[in-house]
Amino acid sequence: MAIGLVRAQELKGAILAAQCAKDLEGVRRLFECARDELVWSPALSDRIGDLRQIISSVPPSTFPEDEYMEDLAAEINQKFEEDLWVTPENMIERWYTEPPLPSVETVHLTFRDATADHKAFGALEIWADEEVESIIDGAVLDTLLRFRIRANKKYRHPYRPSLDFDILLPKAEGAESELINIDNLDEYLVQTILARLGDTKVIKYVRNDDQNGEAQFYVENTDPWARTLPDWLSPAPPTWCRYTPPVSYTRAASRTAADGIQYKEVPLLYFGGTGRDILPSITMPPLVVSHVYLPVQHREGDYCHALGDEVDHVVSADRLVPPLTDAQARSLLGRAIQFSTAPLPEPRDDNRPQKKRKKTRPLYTTLQTVVVWGYDPATSLLSCTSPFGLRNTDFVLDLRVADREVIAADKQEDPYGVTRKFAHWLGVVSSPQDRKLREERAMGTAAISVQAQDENPEEVADIPEENDGTLIPIEGLVMRLNIDDTTRIFEVLVKDRMLLGDATLATVHGGLDFDVTVDGLKPGIWHSLVDDDGEVELLWARPGHVDYEDPEPLEDDQMSTPFSMEDDSRWAELGVYGVDSGISGAIMQSVFVEDGVLTSDEGGTRDVMDVLTKQAFEELGSEFIAVPGGIVWSGQDGTYVVRGHKDDDGLLVAITIRVEEGRVPPLNLRMPKNL
Repeated sequence: MAIGLVRAQELKGAILAAQCAKDLEGVRRLFECARDELVWSPALSDRIGDLRQIISSVPPSTFPEDEYMEDLAAEINQKFEEDLWVTPENMIERWYTEPPLPSVETVHLTFRDATADHKAFGALEIWADEEVESIIDGAVLDTLLRFRIRANKKYRHPYRPSLDFDILLPKAEGAESELINIDNLDEYLVQTILARLGDTKVIKYVRNDDQNGEAQFYVENTDPWARTLPDWLSPAPPTWCRYTPPVSYTRAASRTAADGIQYKEVPLLYFGGTGRDILPSITMPPLVVSHVYLPVQHREGDYCHALGDEVDHVVSADRLVPPLTDAQARSLLGRAIQFSTAPLPEPRDDNRPQKKRKKTRPLYTTLQTVVVWGYDPATSLLSCTSPFGLRNTDFVLDLRVADREVIAADKQEDPYGVTRKFAHWLGVVSSPQDRKLREERAMGTAAISVQAQDENPEEVADIPEENDGTLIPIEGLVMRLNIDDTTRIFEVLVKDRMLLGDATLATVHGGLDFDVTVDGLKPGIWHSLVDDDGEVELLWARPGHVDYEDPEPLEDDQMSTPFSMEDDSRWAELGVYGVDSGISGAIMQSVFVEDGVLTSDEGGTRDVMDVLTKQAFEELGSEFIAVPGGIVWSGQDGTYVVRGHKDDDGLLVAITIRVEEGRVPPLNLRMPKNL
């Protein structure tokens, strides 16, 4: 909500007036007030977002020589950016702290749910009346906040509150009612609202769950097992049960990296779900777990998630093909599972030996790793969520038929509806320790303990490790390269070539046909970045090789250049290309050669480029994507000029690509042959 809007508007007007008068001391004082008094929220940003632009522009335009003003403007904008986000540390303060109620006479207002009269989804959930204390000459926004906090404690998960409301008020002249959003209630007093309500003290409200934008600013930067819950949330009911844990699960307090993949027993309530589905009060689905078992690894003194999507972690004997029996479905509860949208290979009907094929990198990820927290026997639906406990990762898995269909929920009909997915097969994930213990038990030696197994690692040498040679799909490699700026790296080989141009047109005629080819690059590890003006920079970082399946992040001193990027004397133009509604790319030729990181028997070069230019953007939601061998990005249309910088040995150590107006690209003849 736009709390502080009036003060923000006052400061904006005063800053503009002081700027026009070139009142340096006045602007300084107002900037300090903005820094100390305003708490920047998404609603405030929507209503008066240009205040940030004004604060940024005043120092360079009016007081260009004043370093303090420049630093102060940067400090304010940094604070405003941090204020936007809700974290586990400030969640209670931001969303669940009621405005103080002075010790004066109060009036009680009743809030009544009228969502069903205004929203298609309103009838799915009707909240009970809520009586809230109010001050007759106080702000009605304070009263609404008290109601919102109390209602959310009853009906929503603490991590996923309903924050956007309208109240329904008769117009001043007694005509039809109007809806007033919570963001527009700053100047309304309770006595004004009572005058418009007439004889009643009932305020009708509408939940805008379909536009609950502020809730999306919650930062889920804490692993599920490290989360905490506020004390008002009821504990898990006794009907929620613990189901069978993994065979290697132990509650041992002391674990080390030598223990390999382990399991954390995590309370289900540490997952926020949609906000409405994982709550102690739910009645569906009928079977709900109290805890889930997450596979983790111990690294550098802390735990991290293990068993991702890239590798199959389900042993053949555990793969279940729908339709599943009730017993099979129940065996998945509380466990991490993988499901596949690709069918299992058909068994051979003869005794001829399988022809050995070279392993190739799959183009698309067909596996997904999730945790199962609920099951409805009547509909054969499993309730699933991400092991990371992230927002918008909840869905149901239909066990009645083997398929790869995805049926998206209609968010207009139900903002809390979840997607329905199907699978060709699914099964419980298992760690090497799980497999070893199962083998031991099958052989009648179940007495061996997990501790004894850890003390004799040679006994499990025949068990496949996590990555037993299966190649990670291209999508998985892209995700690993885009963790942060330090992992946006690629390798340049000796006598390698960089290919630059419109990546969407480069494979029109098959093969690779880019507009610009650059030779003479310094071998080693390079990193990529984009500056505030949209210029792409590719810079040599250090000698060495890149493991695209496990890229080693660069150190801070490897992210900078030993030369000036502004010194034009050492730069030379290398080529020009044009982009019109396409996607730019700068990729090393070496990743496409035989046995290169982007080769695959499942598809040709065009399929690979399709994954890089489409799938990566859809998955990461970014305009600048690091890929194996370079980068792809969706910038503005126009003419791109490529420039290079050479070191003292005559090798290129930096490349820049940027749009330059007035430049004309070379004639592009790469049109489809059937045109």
